[in-house]
Amino acid sequence: MFLKSLAWVFGVSPALWMGVGFFADRLGANPIEALLHLAGRWTLVFLLLTLAVTPIRRLTGWNRMIKVRRLLGLFAFFYATLHFLIWLGLDQGFDWGFLIEVVTKRPFITIGFLSFLLLVPLAHGRRQARVAAGNGGRGAVRGNRKDVGRNANLIRIFGERGREHRTEGTGCHRNLADRAQETVGRGAHRHAV
Repeated sequence: MFLKSLAWVFGVSPALWMGVGFFADRLGANPIEALLHLAGRWTLVFLLLTLAVTPIRRLTGWNRMIKVRRLLGLFAFFYATLHFLIWLGLDQGFDWGFLIEVVTKRPFITIGFLSFLLLVPLAHGRRQARVAAGNGGRGAVRGNRKDVGRNANLIRIFGERGREHRTEGTGCHRNLADRAQETVGRGAHRHAV
């Protein structure tokens, strides 16, 4: 119970901080862009935390960790949804025509949008299986190991696509050689002066 409560506090805190920051005008010159990046960043954090549960459980033997994995995954989906809605609603004014146009023309948005769409069944899945089993969503209907492994693999793929989406979307897609050249150039300039 303590672990789930802690996960809830950790999961809700960024959203509260973002809301307070937005309404108190503390997110800088472009608050919508700040919200967009924060929601995207927290999506990746919760995807990574979801993936980390099983290795932590195996390394430490702390099997209670498994009880928060779904909750962490749902927080990842919550922040992904928030990220999408901030972009579509606040940034683009719910211009669905623009959404279709930009998804077909800008690869990093295509990657992000497809990853978001593919997260929907994962977020929706387990409870639906319990309801379909006739117990109203109560109790456990355990999937087989293939389902769990497939879900973990999908989450890894979404995490990697999310990283690509973030890297390309923020203009940080320069390669290491470009960064090294800039760094060396700045260092040489400093020594020459």
